[in-house]
Amino acid sequence: MFKKGLSIALVLVLTLAIFPVFASAAATPTPTPTPTPTPQPSGNIDSKLVGHWQHWASNYFYDYFFYADGSFEYFRRLGSGGGGADGKYSTSNGKIYFTNLNAIDAVGNRTSYNDLVFEYEFGSDDVGGYLLVCHLNYLGENRDISSGIKFRKQ
Repeated sequence: MFKKGLSIALVLVLTLAIFPVFASAAATPTPTPTPTPTPQPSGNIDSKLVGHWQHWASNYFYDYFFYADGSFEYFRRLGSGGGGADGKYSTSNGKIYFTNLNAIDAVGNRTSYNDLVFEYEFGSDDVGGYLLVCHLNYLGENRDISSGIKFRKQ
């Protein structure tokens, strides 16, 4: 087909023509994307938040226990099942920063989750005072006040 010398020359020409393309691509560093910083907890505790807060309906309860030392527990009781979460929290500018999150299923198995930020606010209505915040069934998602539900102090 081709003479041996012509084949070698063709391979040599192609190698010399293509090599600079690979060499320049290897020499150009790929920029590393800068991750969006996660809002950091303040270490502050809103004293009005400390205590037992509960939301209930006909067949389920959600309970938050916020402690003055910055730890929290959350329990979910749905019909005959349930589960919960625990970890640390702090507050700043109407936000609760949940850290060291662990989900706990009905039999006690624990799963770690990334930190979360939930907006919260206090209010009152014809029933009395409440905490408006999202329940922790949304582990893995930061939540704004629009998805909040009313918890009553117990």
